[in-house]
Amino acid sequence: MDNLLAISENYKIINAHETVYLITPKNPHSPYDIVIGDFYGNPEVAIIDHNENWCISAGCGFIVYYLNEPFKSYSYNQINKQYDEYYRDPPNICWIENLQQISDSEILITKEFGEQYIFNIQTKQFTVPNGE
Repeated sequence: MDNLLAISENYKIINAHETVYLITPKNPHSPYDIVIGDFYGNPEVAIIDHNENWCISAGCGFIVYYLNEPFKSYSYNQINKQYDEYYRDPPNICWIENLQQISDSEILITKEFGEQYIFNIQTKQFTVPNGE
């Protein structure tokens, strides 16, 4: 069974078990063509940028997938300009429970037990909310 994780004007993000897929206007009838993530224990959440420049799927760590054509499918532990991975491998694994876009380039990430960080998509830097 597929689960809808996020939706925007032109994109949908769904998951089937541990795999996350991007549905685009060009592939509405073949939703399993573009893999944008794969998560141990299934993904928890996903968001699509308000400007549709990128999306993030999360669970065990998170993956930033850039919405630039031609779309290339995600492959675990492979370097690719289409996506970046964070906190997905030991010893730095963390479980993400919520994502919230707070500016064009910043995401508020809530980890398990309520710990929060701000991640900047452009600089790839993490900060703590309110400088705590």
